[in-house]
This record gives sequence, C-alpha cells and structure tokens, in this order.
Amino acid sequence: MIKGKIAVSQKDVSRAHMNRILSDTALDWSSREVTENISLYALEIKRAAITSCFIPIDLEKSEMYLDQTYAEVQAYFRMIPVITNDDFELNVPMGEFKVGKYVLIGGSSDMNWFHWILNWTPRITLVALLFPELIGDKNVKFLFHSAVNTDAFKSWARALGIDDVQMEFIDPDETSFYENLIVPAFPFQKVYFQKLLQEHRTQIYKSLKYEDDIESPARIWISRQNLNGEKRRIANFDEIMPVLNEFGIEPVVLDGMPFDKLLRMFAKAEFVVGTHGAGLCNLILCAPRTKVLIIENERNIWLKLSGLFATLATVAQLDTQMLSADEEILPDSDYSQWGILHNRNFLMDADKLRAALNLCFSQLAIGN
Repeated sequence: MIKGKIAVSQKDVSRAHMNRILSDTALDWSSREVTENISLYALEIKRAAITSCFIPIDLEKSEMYLDQTYAEVQAYFRMIPVITNDDFELNVPMGEFKVGKYVLIGGSSDMNWFHWILNWTPRITLVALLFPELIGDKNVKFLFHSAVNTDAFKSWARALGIDDVQMEFIDPDETSFYENLIVPAFPFQKVYFQKLLQEHRTQIYKSLKYEDDIESPARIWISRQNLNGEKRRIANFDEIMPVLNEFGIEPVVLDGMPFDKLLRMFAKAEFVVGTHGAGLCNLILCAPRTKVLIIENERNIWLKLSGLFATLATVAQLDTQMLSADEEILPDSDYSQWGILHNRNFLMDADKLRAALNLCFSQLAIGN
C-alpha cells in the first residue's frame, strides 16, 4: 500500500525543475477576473508514481499532487486512490520503476477535445518554453493517455514538436512507476493562462504549411449537423442555410478532417461562426482580429458557460460577438438530467441571424 499526504505543488515554487519558471496572467473565463504573476513550472520527481487521471505522487516525500489534474477530479471520475481530507491511500503493490526521463502530459479518458487542446497539450508548450532541449530528444518519453492514441489527437502533439517515437501511452487505471518524472503544471480548467495559450498557438503555427493551390473557405460555419440526437445542432438548419449562402459562409464538418487542413483553414479564416461545442476550441488557431460569432442559449449565457469560448477568443485576440438562440424542446426527453438539458438542439431565427451577420460583416469591412 502507498499512502501519504495530499500536497499543493504550486505552493512550492522552489521545487521548479532547473529553476525555470514562466510568469503568466490568468484569466477566469466565467468572471473575467485577472490574476497577475502566476508561476508555471515543472516538478522533477525522483521515484514517482502516476495514478488515476494522471495524478503524480512523489514516493520519497509521500505526497500526492491533486492539483496537477482536473479540479474536484474525485467528483467526476473513478479514482483508484482513496482520498480522505488531506490524506490518500493507494492499495496497489509497488511496481518496477521505468528507467529514463519521462514527461507527464496525460489526456482525457473521455476523449474530450476541449480539455485536450486547452489543458493537456499546453503542458507540451510549457515544456517547449522552459526546457526546449527535451523537445525532439528521442531519449525523452512523453506520457499520454492510451485513449488519445489516435491520429487526430497525436497530430496536435506532433505539431508541438513531439515525435511519434517520443510518445508513450499508458492507462491511468493502472498505476505506473518512474525513476525520473518531469511534471509540467496542469492549467486549471476555469482559467486561461494568456501567455501560455498565445505561445501555444505560436508553437502550433510552426507546423503550418500554406499551400496556395489548396482552397480554404474564408468564412466558416462549424457544423454539428453530422451528430445524432440532441447535440446542440441547429434543428431548423434548412431555414438558415439560405442566410449562410447570402454571406458566403461555408458549413464545415471538423470530425475526421486532417490536422494540416484544419490548421490551415482556421489560420486563413476571416470569419468563424458556430454553436457552443468543442469545435470552437479551434479558435485558438485563428489569426488575431479574426471575426467570430458564437451562438448560445440563454441558460449558458446566464450560467456564464458562454465564457468558455468568448474568453478564449479574447485571449486569442479575436473580435467576438454573441448571439442567443432558442432551444428545441422534445416531449420525450428527460431534461432533469443536466447532460440532456445541456445538449438541447438550437432553434435559430433566420432574420435574427441575418441581422447579426450584417453587423459582423459591416464591422469587418470597417476593420479592413
């Protein structure tokens, strides 16, 4: 059995690996509150364990760093360790330690694209900023969730300079052990670290290859129409398609799109519109001053969930407008369940959309 105390690693900046620290400004996406001078760094742990949700444990200090994964993780995910107040117990035998240098990145067991782009892979960018010598070093292994061992997810890591031979995929449901583990800070999911995310885009752009002979739409509708059931689709899409045509806006399905095409499309886009969904995470790839229209329901605006993408657009230095839409209510759906309620499809009034687009494009013309 492994047991010890739950520690807050970010309170101990003196443990920063090689004394390299990034000072950043944190922006809370729900309140827009700004916190200055947050220290982002990486711990180097000798004799480490990794358990559920990629929580690292310093076995010599008997400390678990619960702050290096999702906040309130035990409320949302199945946990191997038993956590009580400030203590933990991990009822597994001590395994064999893997020799070499490893960097903990992690990933989402639920294949969540939002958290992959904005929480997990920014760890790679932090490593690139603080320890560029580790990027491209074939002797250094980067640890990822086995669930993200797909081309779509790996393409993002490749764009950040991680070669396939450096990727190692592990199952966090099985505790693993390492002689030398570097743990870059996990960006808290309600906060956008502005310098880190802007550098994140800069690093991604290094892989961008413009190909003049390949056409890319300048005005994009991020479509969710390929999804079944209640998935925040536009239920009356046929009614608004003529409006999109009026403004030269092309619906695009992002699922299955090759990464180089996706990156090139968002980097070259002058206008992006879409409903609340993971596709809007790709706004981080847009060039500064790109015009964005985000369609939301009134509930998400009231709950400030709309800040997920509106604030991201602010960090990415985009010009953003918000448009509220009604929701489709189906008689057989159980809206007492948050997951079903949150996924209600949208009903978008065509005239309201046309008016919003007229405003967006008049501002776009002024900006040009």
